[in-house]
Amino acid sequence: MPARLCFGAAGLDVKDIRELREMAVRVCGPQRELRRGERVVAEVLGHLGEHVDYIYSLPEEEGV
Repeated sequence: MPARLCFGAAGLDVKDIRELREMAVRVCGPQRELRRGERVVAEVLGHLGEHVDYIYSLPEEEGV
């Protein structure tokens, strides 16, 4: 049985992910442009120590 039917039968309001995005845009407005500097300020590691991501400076903090 699909999860949508199971949760709906339990009285939970199940929404499509696209509908949730539309709700978020209505409440918060459209997504702002990503501002990212060139300098890496941190490296994100997973729980096993593997590289997951980098965190970059903001453009106005490049001289810091």
